[in-house]
Amino acid sequence: MRLLWLFIAVLEGCRPTPTAPDVFLISVDTTRADAISAWGLAPAGREDLRGVPITPHIDALAAKGVRYAWAFAHAPSTLASHATVFTGHEPHAVGIPRNGFPLLPGAETLAERLHGRGYGTTAVLGSSALARPMGMDRGFDAWDERFSVARSRRHEATATEVTDRALSELQSHKGSAPVFLFVHYFDAHGPYQAPAPFAGRFHTGGKVLPSDLDRLAQACRAGQCDAAEVRAAIQEVRGAYLEEVAYVDSEIGRLLAEPERPNGRIVILFGDHGEMLGENAGRPFGHGGDVDPATTHVPLLIVAPGLAPGVVPTATGLRDVAGILLRQLGDTTPFGDAASDALRDIPMEATQPGNAPPGWNNRDNERGMVYDDRLVIESTEHPPEWQQVGGTALSADAPGCASLLERLRAWHKDAPTFRSVQMDKATHEGLKALGYEE
Repeated sequence: MRLLWLFIAVLEGCRPTPTAPDVFLISVDTTRADAISAWGLAPAGREDLRGVPITPHIDALAAKGVRYAWAFAHAPSTLASHATVFTGHEPHAVGIPRNGFPLLPGAETLAERLHGRGYGTTAVLGSSALARPMGMDRGFDAWDERFSVARSRRHEATATEVTDRALSELQSHKGSAPVFLFVHYFDAHGPYQAPAPFAGRFHTGGKVLPSDLDRLAQACRAGQCDAAEVRAAIQEVRGAYLEEVAYVDSEIGRLLAEPERPNGRIVILFGDHGEMLGENAGRPFGHGGDVDPATTHVPLLIVAPGLAPGVVPTATGLRDVAGILLRQLGDTTPFGDAASDALRDIPMEATQPGNAPPGWNNRDNERGMVYDDRLVIESTEHPPEWQQVGGTALSADAPGCASLLERLRAWHKDAPTFRSVQMDKATHEGLKALGYEE
């Protein structure tokens, strides 16, 4: 009898209470932390726009909840970052170097955990980088991956369509079970072509096309990045990018305007990676080849019933997202790397193809690690560079710098072995449309 009661107690512990809150997990793809006004930084490097309310809806959300001032992606890749968020493991631990490498069996996903707690689980996707063959759908009752836009560089659904579909899913939800809704917005990914009324708000030109970025990249690589004409053009690119971020913000506002149910709502918003916008003359645009803060410092915030507003000033990795949520739900069962709030290493790695067996799939060109308030970046193109989180350069003999580099090298040495993947035609074409080649 005692064992029976113990068994019942375990089952009850896995079941949500009638008042378990709904959970909205919102992903803003290709969104730098400095693109969100609440972070108080120069938006995408535009000092002239500092203080301008580019993202009023996300700012209002941040004011109500806890904002993580220094959250970092472990990889500048949509798939690798989302796998990290969904499993609580950094990409080495789940064997995902970059887009196109499906999640391996074994690791529990956040959706599976919440589904086991009685949640209805629904996902609405903005791009084919997370399409069903990638395995991110594990634990979801519904996985909506309709992509209406097939441009020369990407397959996506616009933010308006994503919000429409998410609202439709919410309105069709029946019963008292809580809802876990994952919503993925992709629009800030290049090319930057925000719709009206956002187009032209922060730059004076028309659409910024890949050919425009290629022309500017060639000028930067030729040593002309600081020329007045090129600098002005880069400012225009940054403005066009911020218009896409502003558009996504407006759609997030529309999503969150949906009335909360009586059980309340937890909202977590995160960026999967950022975007280079003229900061590095060698690789001035895009993402994947660098772990500079422009591509790895991302927004992260949570709003939850009873959670006091505030700012977490210490560094956080995206592998902590699931743990942050589960602790709010009172779930203390270990998940992923079983991270606590204690400071620890946050490894990062550039995501470019090029290696051959037996080495890890990513080309050995750039990696980094954050610990406490220190960041080190090691590259095959230059000696190790240290900085204080926030941008101040540090010398190699500054406290903690040498040991941080040692830990980074140990982590890199322990990378998984080469993983062979045979992509089906649809997956390969989808990645090519997004601008990713294998």
